[in-house]
Amino acid sequence: MPQMSPLTADELVATLIHTKLPTILVEGTQDMTRYRWLEKPYWAI
Repeated sequence: MPQMSPLTADELVATLIHTKLPTILVEGTQDMTRYRWLEKPYWAI
């Protein structure tokens, strides 16, 4: 199986700019914890 190389920062930014999907980029475990806390009320919708 071929191994994929990780995206560079420029490739990642370009992908996020051109996507039509709403995107939230979290960086660390504290950010992810806060994002999950904010997201929780909307799961029931």
